[in-house]
Amino acid sequence: MGAGVTSVKPDKTLSQWFPKFAVDYHFTQDFMGYASISKGYTAGSFNELDPSVLGISYDAEYSWNYEAGLKSRWLDNRLILNLAVFYIDYKDKQVFIHTTGALGNIFKNAAEATSMGFEIEALARPVRGLEIIAGFGYLDAEFDEFTEPIYDAMTGAKIGEKDYEDKDLMYAPEYSYNLAVQYRYPLSNSNTFFSRLELQGLGDFYHDYDNEIEEDSYEIVNARLGYEGKYKGHGFDLYLWAKNIFDEEYCVSAWGSAQAGYLGRAGDPQTFGVTLIGRF
Repeated sequence: MGAGVTSVKPDKTLSQWFPKFAVDYHFTQDFMGYASISKGYTAGSFNELDPSVLGISYDAEYSWNYEAGLKSRWLDNRLILNLAVFYIDYKDKQVFIHTTGALGNIFKNAAEATSMGFEIEALARPVRGLEIIAGFGYLDAEFDEFTEPIYDAMTGAKIGEKDYEDKDLMYAPEYSYNLAVQYRYPLSNSNTFFSRLELQGLGDFYHDYDNEIEEDSYEIVNARLGYEGKYKGHGFDLYLWAKNIFDEEYCVSAWGSAQAGYLGRAGDPQTFGVTLIGRF
């Protein structure tokens, strides 16, 4: 084999059990609680894009996921309130990295990480046809154990380690929320006018596990107007929609360094469109 050429194993066989245990209890017809434990798994593979790491494998990611919550209906189903709390314990957490290579995208494993938080959902129907939908989520996601060796640029000898313990996981905002108001107005027994206005928000988060490339919190406003029609079991829906109405600028991914500069991929800009759905 010539110098600089790395052999790539042609395939990799993986298998795993996915146990799940769940229980729920109805305190009343409109109020119930639940709890679950399940095992999560993301298969390992080989890095194939960056020539400097071609063929180097990364391990499968494992997690134990714990969740408990309450679901409730009030006021003759005019108010729905749900609460969920969760805890996720990761082993060999897969980390996606933009490197400095020409094709620089690789995976590697962090030893341990945890993610915990809660979610609250609410739906209110104050009058016929009107729905108010809201949600809020809190997330605390950190590396518990993750170190990388530091090498001397001249000799290649290991001179230390960089520790990422207590650093936030990538793309894990501390909070997220949504608020939507939608209304269906009956034009006849089979035709309906539909409208919806929604707000979606994310808190600050990091694009890298160094926690150096930070994305500020942002909010996006979307809207939709439509006609929903039915006739003898068939029908069609016609919607006019707008996404990111106020053209909020944000990045969905970013990489680089303060020395070399940063690059990023922008989120979807202000967009308008029409959707037609037929039912036969």
